[in-house]
Amino acid sequence: MEYQQNQAHVQAFLVDAAFDRLSKNQQEHAQRILQQVNQLMADRHQLDDCHWTGAALAAVLDHELYQDGQAPYRQVISTIPVLKAYQKFLKVEHVKELAQVMDEHRKTMQANWKATARMDARKLPGLAKNNGRCGP
Repeated sequence: MEYQQNQAHVQAFLVDAAFDRLSKNQQEHAQRILQQVNQLMADRHQLDDCHWTGAALAAVLDHELYQDGQAPYRQVISTIPVLKAYQKFLKVEHVKELAQVMDEHRKTMQANWKATARMDARKLPGLAKNNGRCGP
């Protein structure tokens, strides 16, 4: 696997028309999303960005990405559109299968993030008594 090519691919994507078609929010978070997902794929699944599998992608989305609740919500909601655009840009052979996996696991990824983010908010001083909210 060519892990070093991941960085070159991300940089090429960031100046491509495919990147320009993303929303402003998606563009703002694209580089971080791609760095995080590529790192998880490399470290935990030994896959570079041209060789993602549906099973590895499902594991990343469901159990590995955003498990600490630290990512901003706007990044979380940008993840699937960015990953779809990136894989399409790379012209991987099984882009449709990967897109289907992304669609199937989007809700689980977002729900996991929400659950973790809520738990973290309850730990902040002054927020616990308001159920993690700023107001009454």
